[in-house]
Amino acid sequence: MADIYSRLDDLADDMAIRTGNAYKEIIDGLDELVKGKSAEQAAIILNGINIEAALTAKLAGVFQLFESGAIDLLSEIPMTSTLTEQALRSTLNNVKDFLSTEFIDKVTPNIRNVILDGIVGGLEPNQILGDLIRISDLSKPQIRTLVNSGYSQYSNAIKKMMFDKVPANTKFVYIGANDNKTRPACVQKIGASPATKADILTKFGNFDNEVWNCRHSWEEVTNDIVGQGFQGEV
Repeated sequence: MADIYSRLDDLADDMAIRTGNAYKEIIDGLDELVKGKSAEQAAIILNGINIEAALTAKLAGVFQLFESGAIDLLSEIPMTSTLTEQALRSTLNNVKDFLSTEFIDKVTPNIRNVILDGIVGGLEPNQILGDLIRISDLSKPQIRTLVNSGYSQYSNAIKKMMFDKVPANTKFVYIGANDNKTRPACVQKIGASPATKADILTKFGNFDNEVWNCRHSWEEVTNDIVGQGFQGEV
């Protein structure tokens, strides 16, 4: 599993770069449209632009890249029962909707507000565009964190669906880091591994990891639990 997480980190870096470039291209395009125009002319021009559609088109490649990583991740998850194509696709689409909200829906209103505030405040078009660059450009670490959170959501959702379908005596291990950042509740679950589905539900009440962006998850036991990412006592 270590190899897949390394690949996902590389994809997250690539997506961060592409997303930053997409924002810059949108801002540069707006700059060209209002260059040399009065504030009144700029207001009319910018009001007629569908920024959401422009960002969606620019980020299409980013979402395709994310999907390719999700497919790779799915192939690495141990499964003893099957999920429908519809369930897998719906789960992936839900995660992509989350990223779309972060990369597009939350950025677009900021762009519009800066444009409006700048025009009302009598700023020149080039000053408004300078403010846009500052508010719309998510940092590379921020984007990488969002992408990795998306992969965690997808992986955990798939594993939860699998957990619901397997027999009560199916064994699981709690995989993920076991270091000074590991939460006490996660340390407890690592220490309880391997555990059957029935034992997990009896002791912990559910199959969940601890928080939305937790580094851990329950995973079916394989012949190589260390290779899976289990860091407890074997």
